[in-house]
Amino acid sequence: MKSNGTHTADVTPLRVDQITKTFGELKAVQSVTIGFHTGELMALLGPNGAGKTTLIRMLTGILKPDSGAVFLNENQHPGRDRISRSIGYCPQRIIVWKDLTCLEQLILMGKMYNLSRGSAVSRASELIELFNLTSKTNVLAKTLSGGMQRRLSVALAMVHRPAVLVLDEPEAGLDPQSRVLIRNVLHHLCTEEGTAVVLSTHDMAEAELLSSRVAVMHRGQLLADGSPAQLIQRAGSTYLVELRLEGSAKVDRERLISALGRLGARIDSNERTIFLHSDAQGALVRPIRTIAASERIVISELRHRKRTLEDVFLSLTSTQMERGAA
Repeated sequence: MKSNGTHTADVTPLRVDQITKTFGELKAVQSVTIGFHTGELMALLGPNGAGKTTLIRMLTGILKPDSGAVFLNENQHPGRDRISRSIGYCPQRIIVWKDLTCLEQLILMGKMYNLSRGSAVSRASELIELFNLTSKTNVLAKTLSGGMQRRLSVALAMVHRPAVLVLDEPEAGLDPQSRVLIRNVLHHLCTEEGTAVVLSTHDMAEAELLSSRVAVMHRGQLLADGSPAQLIQRAGSTYLVELRLEGSAKVDRERLISALGRLGARIDSNERTIFLHSDAQGALVRPIRTIAASERIVISELRHRKRTLEDVFLSLTSTQMERGAA
């Protein structure tokens, strides 16, 4: 269910140019340039400390960059008021008014965005239906389940029909029903309303399933930007062969890696697994078994699969870590 949308993808309501933010000695975001397009769901990936949240806070006007520029509809340094009117933001922490009903707080949020009473009521009712909260319309938020509070939190960020919706880990702690519902809402926003959605997540499968574009951050830097298919293609091979050895003796692993070198395939490894990269489905499986048998090394597990976005992410970030350690 990728959100490619039917809207023009070259319209860029929000972009940043060479944006940088430091906190003392920490370079949280380093010279990041990226744009967010109409009708597109952009997944922002990165490990903890990658700079995703700092970038989001600059996108939403909460933080000012030390250098570089934020452009909203091509207006440089648009100011907090203009940003708040054009961007909806749902942080990772659930924020709702616990002692107001679902309807009351959605209407209140509408009034905060200067909607008329009638428009606020209409929009609140629309969002309650969209997020399947109809049976909870007049129920206090503090009595809702965590999943329902999360749905309400996302709905609050959408009251003013923002051109850009920024979500920080919206599926964290969600039950399966709420997860599917929010995914469907995001798909609807992109394809039917042309909203630019920015989704910060640690869930690689979610990003590959939902996003039309992915940006990978690590240590404050933007490492890659493109569709999931493009990033996988850029990584080189289409398939991976994973194998583990019986007993996982280091000497056997190193001896097998050396012997497998004659296949001419790229080889990566960690303490538990050897990875061989291939562009042909199944091409390496028999030669690997033959070489292992000739070396009298027992393979306990051998698996052949297509490369995933998670493989690309791990490759990019581990390479960056190796460079940092050099």
